[in-house]
Amino acid sequence: METLHIRRAHARYRLPAYAAPERQRFDHVFHIAAREMLGAAISNAGLPPNEIVCLRTVRLRTRLDLTRTSDTLAAQWSQEIAEAIRRAAESPHSGNPPPMGKSENAVRYRSLAAALEDHVCRVSHGEYELAWAWRQLGFWPDICAAGDGQAVQWTLDALARHPSMIVPILTSAVRRGWFPEWAARLDVADWIDLSRAAWMASSGSPDGHPANQWPPTGMAYGAAEVAESRAQRILDRSLLIPEIPRARLQSGGLAQALAALAMLECEPALIVQSAFARRIGAALVRKMEQASSTGAVQNSGTANATPDPRAEARSRYGGLLLLINPIADLELWNELAGPDGARTTAWSLHQLAAFLCDAAPDDAARLAFSGLGPGDPPPDLSEPPATEAEQSTFAAIRERIVAELKSRLPDIPLHGGALLEWVCRGSCVIKADPGWIEARFPLESVSTAIRRARLDLNPGYQPWLGVTVMFVYE
Repeated sequence: METLHIRRAHARYRLPAYAAPERQRFDHVFHIAAREMLGAAISNAGLPPNEIVCLRTVRLRTRLDLTRTSDTLAAQWSQEIAEAIRRAAESPHSGNPPPMGKSENAVRYRSLAAALEDHVCRVSHGEYELAWAWRQLGFWPDICAAGDGQAVQWTLDALARHPSMIVPILTSAVRRGWFPEWAARLDVADWIDLSRAAWMASSGSPDGHPANQWPPTGMAYGAAEVAESRAQRILDRSLLIPEIPRARLQSGGLAQALAALAMLECEPALIVQSAFARRIGAALVRKMEQASSTGAVQNSGTANATPDPRAEARSRYGGLLLLINPIADLELWNELAGPDGARTTAWSLHQLAAFLCDAAPDDAARLAFSGLGPGDPPPDLSEPPATEAEQSTFAAIRERIVAELKSRLPDIPLHGGALLEWVCRGSCVIKADPGWIEARFPLESVSTAIRRARLDLNPGYQPWLGVTVMFVYE
């Protein structure tokens, strides 16, 4: 249990006349129970860790023995409140999330990404019955009612406050079939705002550093052959671009906004190669604008066949994900795509994983290491095999990772491949939501050496990976 918010609490006492002075004591006991003991009591009640639970109301009737100490009464009260919360959260009438058109007393989400996606989906369909939960989550302001246009604006504001989730939620909307309803509610200015927020979040430059200014097509570099090829590949793989009516691409700024979103969708690490990203962006905008006049913009079909990433799977190489922190700290990801950006970072990470452990190509941890969910296919299956130069690069990066691990784990008497095996080998359940990957390790696998080495700190949002990665022990 990390955070507990109680908006309003009301206690009613039924006391015999002689015990009327106890009211003030009970108020103090309730304060202790709710403020100091309830969080631990909820954790002990068995609700899944890190899960988001929204409850509209919880009612409890209890008997308290006046002869007991205040601390004893507070402990009893907190345990009974926690049990009431657990029953409300697990009631058969609560959904996860509930079906469209139903307003429940309890709503549960396994991640913030899942909550925000469900919110956007419902607003796109004009379903506002869970507005009480959205206010609890901070997606909507705390006022009574909203018109249709105001609901969309509040939802856009919520996306802007969580910009790393914009692209994953939009692509999930395409996969799940409700993207047209959402797109119909947005004008060009809305697309530009979403694109700018997502781009700035990925660049790590909220103030718009010149190297990463939005849109990425602002400087007209000459389109090299590799930039043209990469632009075409993005056009072929993107789920978003084919869903926009061709005529709208001529609207001022929309093509540039979509180019940025598509680049973040298909090749998020491009943002660190600012000059090359601009060349690709310029080529992509030209291709979209040319095709909009001919109606020729089409998706190859392979991207739309990609399964919904909302899945989970078990891996024997969960420790592979613990290497994300060293890779981020050493900025090794910046070397993976090569100087000309001929490969995607996802493909390079997937190839690098083969140099780090024996995980199969479709292993859930190896896919997550590449920024993909358990249901996704390995990245860029049509890519030609790694060249000798690329294999040498992967081998050199492997040695740098081993050296970093040895410096962080000086007390582990292992070296080279044996050290990698010790770190990478371990049972883990990978759970994925759009833009969100959660690695759940068994509690008995906790290692003090791994903890001291800071390998199992939550990586959080990694722009070069395009997803948020979280670690949980359970």
